[in-house]
Amino acid sequence: MNDAKTRNDKETAVAVRKPPRPVTTQQPSAAGKTDTKPARARIVGVSKPKVATNAAAAVPSKPVVVARPAAVVADPRLDVLEALKRAGLTLESCPDDYERLRDEAVFCSRLSAYAFFVMARRLVRIRDERLYATVGGYEHFVAFLEAELAVTPKTAFNYMALLDHFGDAAIIAHPDLEYSKLLPALPLLKAAGDERAKQQIRRAFLQGAGAMTREELKGLARNLADRLGLEDVAPHRPDSKFVLLAERLIEAIPKRPTKADRLAATRVMTVLAGHFG
Repeated sequence: MNDAKTRNDKETAVAVRKPPRPVTTQQPSAAGKTDTKPARARIVGVSKPKVATNAAAAVPSKPVVVARPAAVVADPRLDVLEALKRAGLTLESCPDDYERLRDEAVFCSRLSAYAFFVMARRLVRIRDERLYATVGGYEHFVAFLEAELAVTPKTAFNYMALLDHFGDAAIIAHPDLEYSKLLPALPLLKAAGDERAKQQIRRAFLQGAGAMTREELKGLARNLADRLGLEDVAPHRPDSKFVLLAERLIEAIPKRPTKADRLAATRVMTVLAGHFG
């Protein structure tokens, strides 16, 4: 009895001193065997980089494709070119029959015109919120246009002006319109102070731009100017170099001018008064 009790006490002591056996997990190895490794405690919020254990694991047999977020695009032009390529619209895949040639040419022309307005809508926001300066780090808006866009500032300003004066709804409602025909309406819309007059100008040009030639639309602009009593309305011309420089000058005016700024402004105003009266 005493021997049995002594043997039970020894077994209990050994059981207390013996550490618990670690929990094991089975993981397939590179050779196809099953490795038995102790499971490690997970630390929430900390991830350890995986390190390749051999050369075969370090060099994958196939390239790894990492999905990009839709909002992060290194070069948007590449994505547009890829989309056109998937649609079969490339320089190398030009069709032979007239119908497809015509249809694809018309499609690309409409896509191009709409894309210019999509560009202009974003440029208007960048301009109005001064994001070109606060986020982009550019001194003025024209510098941003010259550095970032693949079109001239004149083209960008024209499409922005059309959006400013005609609005998104009018552009969306007339997808087949040749938008450059609306440019003669811009001086009238800038000169008209009455919203009813502006609405009449917009309606006349949106209705006439589809069938009328550019010369006829210029005549329409003159008739509207006479009818609405708009005097000294100059025809629309693309912005000159002086206009673009004036935009830069306006944007560069400091909120708290120094003495040197005031002297420079006085000199500029003197020169302008001598040229323009």
